[in-house]
Amino acid sequence: MAMEFNVEPGEFFIGTNKTLRIHILGEDGNPIDTSGWTLLYVIAASPTSSIRKVTKGNFSPYAGITNPGAFSADKNLNQQRVLIQFSDVDTEALKPVVYHHSLKRMDTGYEDVLFHGTIEFSAAAAR
Repeated sequence: MAMEFNVEPGEFFIGTNKTLRIHILGEDGNPIDTSGWTLLYVIAASPTSSIRKVTKGNFSPYAGITNPGAFSADKNLNQQRVLIQFSDVDTEALKPVVYHHSLKRMDTGYEDVLFHGTIEFSAAAAR
């Protein structure tokens, strides 16, 4: 079920406020209702790294993930998105290189990777 989601250079600058807006789709391409799901988002140097650079979630002790909007099984009407929110301090210690990121559903019995991919941070002279 995991889709690939890459953030390209120039889309996300180190030390900025940013929100990733993710439309979660099933294998059939139809929207999936994520209401009530426990979600974990991680940025790491590699997919197998145990050292997390950034961690977001919608459960304690994490924060930064919400999924607002009205759900509809019709993708033309569906307004629900998973929002992963970053403040400037979340990324200011990172380097302008390629990292790996993923979003996982953490509910017992339903754990699944929803997306994975790369995220390349850019640097600007003004920080």
